[in-house]
Amino acid sequence: MENNKDMVTTTETVENSTQVDVGTENKKAEKTYTRAELNKIISAEKEKIKAEIIQEAEAKKTEAEKLAKMDADEKHKYELEKAEKEKNDALSKLNAYELKEQAMKIATEKELDISLLELIDYGKENAETVKTKLETMKSVMDKAIEKEVNKRLQEKGPKQIHGMNFNSDQEYLNKKYGNNPYFNKGK
Repeated sequence: MENNKDMVTTTETVENSTQVDVGTENKKAEKTYTRAELNKIISAEKEKIKAEIIQEAEAKKTEAEKLAKMDADEKHKYELEKAEKEKNDALSKLNAYELKEQAMKIATEKELDISLLELIDYGKENAETVKTKLETMKSVMDKAIEKEVNKRLQEKGPKQIHGMNFNSDQEYLNKKYGNNPYFNKGK
């Protein structure tokens, strides 16, 4: 009974020492930074954010200056053009989304891999061109699959033995097993 308690204690000690070793290895793998390094990293990030904010403010300022120089009709025309552009962008995104949905339906009907749809730029395409591209992808895939299947199913011709001409099977067997006393030479 005492031996069992000693074994349990020894096992626990070995496990604890292993855990300590693993913990020290993890600490060695982590990089420690000095205060100066941390301050340098933080200041670099602050400068990057500050530059982005300044750039946005300058863009808004130039926009405001541009609007200030225009008279009322020009401002109205500019605002309309801006709104029209935003509307067209939103419509093109919506159409691209709808085209992608239709393409996914067509691809599943034609048993095409959906990952192939990532090759199509839906923002520049219309329904007809997407459909023709999907048909082309299907035909190319079918041809490639058929070619590979035919390649794998193609029978290999009989093995040619070079340098030996046998008139018959019996002659071949006589040469191969002629020294075997149990072989009945062809009669």
